[in-house]
Amino acid sequence: MRGGWVFDVKKWPLFFLLLGVAMHGRAESFRLPDGEVLADPTRPMGWRADGVAVSGAPSRPAINVDSILYSTSRKVATINGVTLAEGQQTGAVRVVKIEARRVLLDWRGQRWYESVQGASQDALIIRR
Repeated sequence: MRGGWVFDVKKWPLFFLLLGVAMHGRAESFRLPDGEVLADPTRPMGWRADGVAVSGAPSRPAINVDSILYSTSRKVATINGVTLAEGQQTGAVRVVKIEARRVLLDWRGQRWYESVQGASQDALIIRR
């Protein structure tokens, strides 16, 4: 008689049942409460469940800086309609620093500056 459970036909239904449970429970992505979607880190870069490859890494989210309120006692920026201070975040984008004319943002380790849309260098600054 051969040893091992692989050749025991009576145990095959259990094998397929366990395989089905494992395949049903696999996670391809996970959505956080703030809306950010985390992809499965074990999948190859550019992989999608439908088998169609996507090009490159995910692009950073669209950001619209609506206004900046900057003073010595208060630094606030309105981004995508949400008022934020330094250190706060909207979705997966965190406000690192607020300056008089621009905001330093961080998304997944990438940092960049955004300004108020349509504002020129001589935009209105009110000082008291």
